[in-house]
Amino acid sequence: MKRYLIEYYSKTRISLNDRKEQQTLINNQWIFNYPYRQDCNLTIIVKDKLVKRDNIFLHTGLRIITDIKTDSESKAREISKENVEQIINLFNFSTLASCNSAILVSIINISNDSSPFTYYPQQFQEQDLLYALVKIDKSEFEIVFESYEKSDNKSRIQRALSWLRKGMGEEDCVYEFISYWNGLEVIKHILSKENNVPNKEWEKIQVIFEKELKMGHFSKMKQEIRNGLLHGYKQLDNEFMEKIKYYVEPAKKTLVFCIGDILSLEKDFILNLFNKTVKNPGNIQSIIQGHYENLPEELDKLIDKYPSFDELLLQKQYSISKEGELTVKTISTHQFDSGYNIRGLIDKVEIWGKKDSGIKSLKLDTIINDK
Repeated sequence: MKRYLIEYYSKTRISLNDRKEQQTLINNQWIFNYPYRQDCNLTIIVKDKLVKRDNIFLHTGLRIITDIKTDSESKAREISKENVEQIINLFNFSTLASCNSAILVSIINISNDSSPFTYYPQQFQEQDLLYALVKIDKSEFEIVFESYEKSDNKSRIQRALSWLRKGMGEEDCVYEFISYWNGLEVIKHILSKENNVPNKEWEKIQVIFEKELKMGHFSKMKQEIRNGLLHGYKQLDNEFMEKIKYYVEPAKKTLVFCIGDILSLEKDFILNLFNKTVKNPGNIQSIIQGHYENLPEELDKLIDKYPSFDELLLQKQYSISKEGELTVKTISTHQFDSGYNIRGLIDKVEIWGKKDSGIKSLKLDTIINDK
C-alpha cells in the first residue's frame, strides 16, 4: 500500500485552544485513530489553523491532516475526505457553531527517494480573524464521539448531521428551515417503531417537539410550514416568511434533540447544547453616511460620473491582552470620485454587523480623500 499525507482546512470559529493558549505554540491537538478499517490504515490529526499578524497568532479555522495508507491516491482522497467531514459534523453538533466543509490544501505521496506533493494555497479574509472563538469541550466531545462510534445507524446520523451543519451555515431562513426538516426526514424511521404505518412515522418526533421541548403543536409546523413550503401551495409573502422564521429555531432544536436521542445521550446533556448556540456571525461592514451637493438630476450625467467612495487602503492592527482578549484597530482610507463638481460631505461612519457576532469592540478610523 502507498502512504499519503492529505491536509484539509475548515473555516470555523470552533477552536481546540483559546487565544491565550494559541500564543504559546504549544497547542493542543487531537488525534483520531481508525485501527479497525480493512481497506486502509488511517490517522487523522486536528489542530487550530493560525496565521501571524503583528507578532500575534490569530485563529482562522481548523487544520486537519490525514495520514493514510491505501492502494491509490484517488482512494486516499475519498476515504480521508469522508472521515474528515464526519469529524467536522460531530464538532458542529457538539458546539452548535457553524463549520465549513473541508477544503483540500495539500497532498504528499510519501516515498523513500522523493515525496511528490501538490499544494493548493488558501486565501483568508481579514475579517474572519475577528470573531470570538468557540472552544470545544474535549470531555463533552468524547461523549458524543464514543456514542456515535457505538451506533448502528452511523450513515443516517451523518446525513442528519450534514443537514444540521448546512442549515447552520445558511443566511436565508427558507433554506435553513428546509435543511433542518430534511435532517428530520432522514432519521424519522430510526426514531419510530412503526415506521411503515402511515401517519405513525412522526410520532416520536412529535413527542420530542411537544413534550420534551414544549414547542407547541408539531402538526402546525409540519402541515402549514413544511407542506406549504415544500409543496409550493403557500406564497412566499411577508406573512408566511415571518412564520418560517419563527419555526427555524424549533426545527433546529428538534433535530439536535432527535440526533442526541438516537445517540443515547442524556436529556440534560442535549439540553445543555442549546445554551451553546452560536449563530453565523455574518459580515462586518463599514457604512459611510452623508449627503451630496451639486448632484445633477439627469440620469445620463450620473451614470457617466457616478459618485463613489472607493477603498484604497485598509490597515488593521492586532493585539492580545494577557487575558487573551483580541483588540483590533482599523484604519480605512477611501477615495471620493465624482464629476460635475459633485461634493460628498460625510456625516458619520459606522460599523454594522450582527449583535451576536461575538466581537466585543472594534475601532474604525476612516480617512476620506477628495479626488
